[in-house]
Amino acid sequence: MAPSFIPLETVRGLDRGPLVSHVGAYIERARSAGYAPKTVLVHVQLIASLNQYLRRTRRAACDIDERLIARFIRRDARARWSPGPSVTLRRLLVVLRESKAAPAALTPLDTRTPAQRFTEEFRAYLRKERGLSETSIYGYAFAVDSFLSQMFGRGKVSFARLTGCDVTDFLRWEIQRRQLHCTDNLLAGMRAFLRFLHYRGRVKTDLSPVVPRAAKWSLAGLPKHLPPGAAAKVLAACDRSRPRGRRDYAILLLLARLGLRGGEVLRLTLDDIDWGNGQILVRSRKGPGYARMPLPKDAGRAITAYLRKDRPRCASRRVFLRVIAPYEPLSKSTAVLSVMVGHYFMLAGIKAVRTGAHAFRHTLATDLLRGGASLAEIGQVLRHNNPNSTAIYAKVDLKALRALAQPWLGGAS
Repeated sequence: MAPSFIPLETVRGLDRGPLVSHVGAYIERARSAGYAPKTVLVHVQLIASLNQYLRRTRRAACDIDERLIARFIRRDARARWSPGPSVTLRRLLVVLRESKAAPAALTPLDTRTPAQRFTEEFRAYLRKERGLSETSIYGYAFAVDSFLSQMFGRGKVSFARLTGCDVTDFLRWEIQRRQLHCTDNLLAGMRAFLRFLHYRGRVKTDLSPVVPRAAKWSLAGLPKHLPPGAAAKVLAACDRSRPRGRRDYAILLLLARLGLRGGEVLRLTLDDIDWGNGQILVRSRKGPGYARMPLPKDAGRAITAYLRKDRPRCASRRVFLRVIAPYEPLSKSTAVLSVMVGHYFMLAGIKAVRTGAHAFRHTLATDLLRGGASLAEIGQVLRHNNPNSTAIYAKVDLKALRALAQPWLGGAS
């Protein structure tokens, strides 16, 4: 039976038909995902329209699949004007398949080109045998996709006649289309792919040495930190009278006070917070698996306020969730945090060279250096494995650098 908080008697089209007995299961699933009653009612009205469509066309629940749903959305006025009709009806299809009322999804025809299938093989190699993260795999495979598409188009893939000139011609063409900082993944991806071809016996000679190294000078740049007081303005821009503002304030405090990477914030779980000792467990994609760090009081209070007032109840153990249904973790991609930080930079009127989550990390290191911390201490806070990663902050300490400056032999001009 459908839950009482949805007045089904007011919904036209559910008096009889193939979907009537499945509406209750759908409502339970939508409610567990955190949808409000008025939103679920809109979903049910859309399902009622589909139910009427099935009756008119003399179809049963077992006839529903992705193609029928797409056809219904194109033809039905309510489906065209409902918010997210495809999401609602795909969720209904899951409910029907779980109860065996609709057949399992058919295996889709493989419409990929030979080049695309070969790239998938390369992705599986990077994932299973090289153990790379999904972010690295995406960057590497993007370069290979472009290379194979240019070499073979939609035709058969054969590397029997592949030469070093083919590789360098592609790289010369591709680098012209990219910004300088985007060439690293291109070159690393092509190098890994050519080694993969040799490893799998697709080419007799390892062509990876023909891929050049990107021209980079160690410590050539400056850390892109915020000006003094800017971080406080960004934090103040959060509207803490609203649930989204309280959640975002807690996230920004973790970035600003601890210099966490965006992915480390997204991966934080309820089990990673040790309230008794005032610590959090930081799980990093780089270096060691985890590190224990002290939880600053203001960050702890902000997280507590979010957990008590705003975090919805759901099965996920991640700390930070979407503020609207379906209640799921924010994202696997750190791009969502970069967009969030950029939004608050704009609200605070801060103009900076770097407006992503990493700007707080650089700012924390710079502030620690100005406060008298050593590079070793900064490296410990930022959890750098290589001292060279911290050495770039020495260029910000102008007072120390002046002591190293030698007098100009030519005298005053």
